[in-house]
Amino acid sequence: MERFGRLMLPLLFVGLLIGCRERRVEVSDPFYLDYIEDPQAVGLRVCGGHGCAGVDGLPGASVYGNGPHVVAAGANQAFIAVEQKQIGNDQGPSTYYYFARRFDPKTGGAAHPTVVGPLDEQQFLRRKAQLGLPDLTIKP
Repeated sequence: MERFGRLMLPLLFVGLLIGCRERRVEVSDPFYLDYIEDPQAVGLRVCGGHGCAGVDGLPGASVYGNGPHVVAAGANQAFIAVEQKQIGNDQGPSTYYYFARRFDPKTGGAAHPTVVGPLDEQQFLRRKAQLGLPDLTIKP
């Protein structure tokens, strides 16, 4: 029985690691779609050597399972963009946000973004045409 336990512990650890990775979808490193507890509460997070954090200025779902969640995202060399809907109302209207990608030479990572939004669909499509915002093809 002890031998069985020694074999199962590494397999359990590997299973936990794989399970944690499966829920994170890369938008464009270091930006990922992820959730903390509720799979419906997907948010855009910036991840680095010390873990992941939400993007300041981008609304997200609350721990109570309400509020906006990301239903699609996109990235190109200049911008990151997301489409959000209210949890439990995926047929309702979308709100859109975007921000310019910037590099912070002090930290060697992504600089603190200035998030633009909320925009409705028509406003987003106009900005997309004007600025070359990315297509929202990445789904959680």
